[in-house]
Amino acid sequence: MRCGAIVKIKNKRHNKGFTLMELMITVSVIGILSLIVLPKMNNLLAKSRDAGTKGALLNLRSAIRLYYMDNEQVFPSDLSVIQQSKYWHQSLPFIHTKEHDGSNKVNLTNDISNADTGEWGYVTSGPFTGTLWIQCTHFDTKEHIWSCY
Repeated sequence: MRCGAIVKIKNKRHNKGFTLMELMITVSVIGILSLIVLPKMNNLLAKSRDAGTKGALLNLRSAIRLYYMDNEQVFPSDLSVIQQSKYWHQSLPFIHTKEHDGSNKVNLTNDISNADTGEWGYVTSGPFTGTLWIQCTHFDTKEHIWSCY
């Protein structure tokens, strides 16, 4: 009887764990799933970067409009005036596009231009005074040109 108990214990030990084939199938399924998910994750990061830049553009435009309404319909001479006012208490946000990453400089112009500098553009005089846009001629993730926002 004692020998039968030892044989049962040995048989139980061999049944535990996974076979090499089961492990290989599991690893291949995980690999296939990661090939599907990783490109979509990369696209989500690009979309969130674009949304942050568009949000910063809209917030700056709102601050410019508030300044305009509170100062007898006079636009600020440049964006540093906005930074020193009650409408914007922080440094200018950085522009994050696929081609231009990390600029918060402002180009003051007299007209809207299609320059591809990846910087903020601000019109200081003329019929488009007070217009703020992103100086980038590349496309965002929705296939719109950045300077059209």
